[in-house]
Amino acid sequence: MKVSFKIGVILLSLLLVSCVSFSTILDNFEAEGYTYSTDSSDWIGNVLTRFDEENLDVQSHVFYSGIDVAIVLEFNSSSELKDQMDTNEDLQELIDNLEERKLIRGNFLLIPMSFSSDTKESMIEIFNR
Repeated sequence: MKVSFKIGVILLSLLLVSCVSFSTILDNFEAEGYTYSTDSSDWIGNVLTRFDEENLDVQSHVFYSGIDVAIVLEFNSSSELKDQMDTNEDLQELIDNLEERKLIRGNFLLIPMSFSSDTKESMIEIFNR
C-alpha cells in the first residue's frame, strides 16, 4: 500500500512539473523585452488557414522585438500538436532545420523567425525556461 502511494505521489509530482502554462511563456518573453500580440496572420496565415480548414482550434501568440518574431501556437492537446507536426507541410517548412524537440513544450509549439541563428537560439532558450 505504501509503495503504490509513493509511486502515485511521484507520478503526480512529475505531471505537475511537466505542465506548461502560457503565462510562464508570456512572462519569459516579456522579461526579455519582447512585446506580445495575438495577431500572427501576417506571419503564418497559410498555416492558420489550414488549421481552420481542418476545424482545429489553435490559438496563436506572437512575441516581437524589432524585426525578430517568436510565434507560439497553442494546441488543445499535445497529441493534436504531434499530429500536425507529422502531417502539416506548411508547419514543417516553418521549422525546417531546427530541432523539433526544442520547439515543443506540452501543447505549445515555438516558431522562431529571425535572420540571425543566434537570435533563434535565444528565442528557443526563452521558450524552454
